[in-house]
Amino acid sequence: MLKKQYKILWIDDKFNEMIDFQILAEGEGLLLQGFKSFEEGFAELEKSNKKYDAVLLDGLFFEKRDQESGTEDEIALGAAIARINELKNKKNYPWFVLSGQDQFTKTKNSLLTANKKRCFDKTNPADIFELFSAIKIESDNEKETSIKHKYYKAFELCTSKYIGEDSVNGLLYLLIGLEYQQENQNSEEKLNAIRKIIENIFDVFYKIGVLPHEIARSNGSINKSGDFLAGLNKQYKYNEQILHPVIALHLINILDLTQDGSHSRGDLKLGVDDFIKSQNTSYLFNSIVFQLLDIMIWCKNYFNNHQDYKYNNRITELLEVDTTSFYEGIIEQDSNRNFYCGEYILGYNHIINNNFKIGDRIKITESTENTNNRTNSLYPKHAKKFIIL
Repeated sequence: MLKKQYKILWIDDKFNEMIDFQILAEGEGLLLQGFKSFEEGFAELEKSNKKYDAVLLDGLFFEKRDQESGTEDEIALGAAIARINELKNKKNYPWFVLSGQDQFTKTKNSLLTANKKRCFDKTNPADIFELFSAIKIESDNEKETSIKHKYYKAFELCTSKYIGEDSVNGLLYLLIGLEYQQENQNSEEKLNAIRKIIENIFDVFYKIGVLPHEIARSNGSINKSGDFLAGLNKQYKYNEQILHPVIALHLINILDLTQDGSHSRGDLKLGVDDFIKSQNTSYLFNSIVFQLLDIMIWCKNYFNNHQDYKYNNRITELLEVDTTSFYEGIIEQDSNRNFYCGEYILGYNHIINNNFKIGDRIKITESTENTNNRTNSLYPKHAKKFIIL
């Protein structure tokens, strides 16, 4: 695969007849997505505004999707140029015109002259390769395109085969902030964007059969999925390692920071958002993004090598729950606001959200090892499930 690929939105009412042209373009790293009308093409462009690097237009094409052959005219071209100019506040699209019509190739066209553009002749091989070169040169001057090329290995995961094309927007948003040293006024939004990409990655692990349903589709699934993939879920036997230890470390670190920093309400453990604002630097945020890139590149290779759903289902086995280890006691709270019962730490949000009270008597029916380094010296076990008596 070429390191530099350019996704081009192409409007030509006969695009599906130009197979040789599409093959030539692909050989140059230009991936053409064809549409017959202005209406169809710009509906796609506005929906996926960060997906495309440039726009290629015929001289005469349909304005509406239901037009019949023979009704092509310059109205659609004028509408396309106007809309591209309107969209500049969202993204600047380099645009080009390719036509075989004499009114564009042999005489001056008022629309193109007004916009200081030329028409490339689709009947002239030299013009076609000159067009390819012009598309790449102008696209490379756009920051979104240059970022996609610099971090192309991570963007390879942002396709319908893996985590979805919508992930391109989120990853670009993060990398533009990193590359252009933007201030972190919207640090919460950036952390949420990281979290969304992680959730999309977890969805792929679920679809290929690695993540069990009871983990991936439960309350608090993002933390549970992270622990499971990192090999930290004591209720499962791991027949083989899922994540490389470095990737597992990256993942748990990202979840600790984003789960804390992406919520402006509730009891924040680390105060990530306040930390970023008070430090007035991008270092913490940038370190998270770089760890995310490592995860994305590693996961693409993992997904490619784990296509057998039945095999993936057998990577882990659910262990039987020991019902003899039930524990009864009362809910208490220490000076650090941790809720606990004996040697068990209790989930803070679970207590608050369910209006449980200090002094309530409970029976702990399911527990795991407390892996939180901040509390496990006091409370070595985590009460995963309990009932009020």
